[in-house]
Amino acid sequence: GGGGGSGGGGGLFAVRFSDSTPGGYAVAYTVDGSEDRVKHFLIRPSDLSASKTLPEVLATNDSFQRMIVLRRPYTDLSQYLIIDKLDALALFRTAKAKRGDDAARHAAGYI
Repeated sequence: GGGGGSGGGGGLFAVRFSDSTPGGYAVAYTVDGSEDRVKHFLIRPSDLSASKTLPEVLATNDSFQRMIVLRRPYTDLSQYLIIDKLDALALFRTAKAKRGDDAARHAAGYI
């Protein structure tokens, strides 16, 4: 069983600490129209800076659209939420980046 939201299509992603790269993050994400439907992306510590944080990297990558968030981590992995990435990352992004998100949503027809 799963959680809320729709899980179909590409753009669904999850983030975890990398096992192979200390200080890095591994992102697993789905793609449409590919034989290998789940792809992996490594974010190295050198990819990040004070002005390019993990939430900024995730928010600006068009392959990542909806984030899988565990409802109760480490207790029942079958319970999760699927949340729009900008909503999921909102608490961690800078005010300047959020203003850009708002402008992009408005241009796309969201109010």
